[in-house]
Amino acid sequence: VSRLLIMGGANINYRTEVLNNAPILCVHAHLGYLETLALLLEFGADVDGVSESGLTPLGYAAAAGHLPIITALCSKKAKVDHLDKNGQCALVHAGLRGHLEVVKYLVQCEWNTDGQQAGSFSKSHAVQQALIAAASMGYTE
Repeated sequence: VSRLLIMGGANINYRTEVLNNAPILCVHAHLGYLETLALLLEFGADVDGVSESGLTPLGYAAAAGHLPIITALCSKKAKVDHLDKNGQCALVHAGLRGHLEVVKYLVQCEWNTDGQQAGSFSKSHAVQQALIAAASMGYTE
């Protein structure tokens, strides 16, 4: 049904009324709905579309610990170093919630090496912030 709706002209970057008016891709990333996420990406949904709080689908998936979603987003070149309006990247969101496997995966991903751009962290800065975030929440692994 979803495929038919999209083929019929449904907006694949539709802004929802949940998660701070997040694009539909963010909602499916947050909920862990891999099939729908893959369908939206197949039809060209913005892999880095942001909610009003500045979170991308990758940030929502990292916060929820959905590694298969994160893998799918990274395969579509999602920006790992993107910062939300609180100055946190996906790696920090994963660390805050103790998602160790997600942290390990994100550290292995390709990060921007062109120097620090506005709205992004260097990899070393992000790792430091993620470790501080995890420790502040009592995670010791």
